[in-house]
Amino acid sequence: MHRTLVTLTAAIALVAALVQAASAGLTLAHPSARAKNLAIGSGAVCRVPYSDAAIANAAQPELPRIAKEQGIAGAAVIEIRLSPSGKLVAGKIANSSGNPWLDREALASAAQSKYVPETQDCNAVGGAYLLTVDFNS
Repeated sequence: MHRTLVTLTAAIALVAALVQAASAGLTLAHPSARAKNLAIGSGAVCRVPYSDAAIANAAQPELPRIAKEQGIAGAAVIEIRLSPSGKLVAGKIANSSGNPWLDREALASAAQSKYVPETQDCNAVGGAYLLTVDFNS
């Protein structure tokens, strides 16, 4: 099962709860909304028992020069797998842009980005997510 992690655009904009920047944006989606209750375990208080995976630092994809010169655009969907620490452990093309240059740049952008793992019941968990890198600008 894949969860949608984010959508990156060639003119990437960080959105919502991550970082507000003029030209950066990420959209996070989680399959279900959960109550944000305080959880107490082993004497410790967990203030956010459930949170979605997020991109902590997005590597902005660059439209390859040859693609720009030829007017090539498209979007690639990358399947990424994150460890419970948020480290990218695997990335592959789930849906090609139709252009190998764009696909390679999308994979590079996914690999260079830094992630925050999802939490469930106050525990960080790994998972599979879909990352869309859009070169249609």
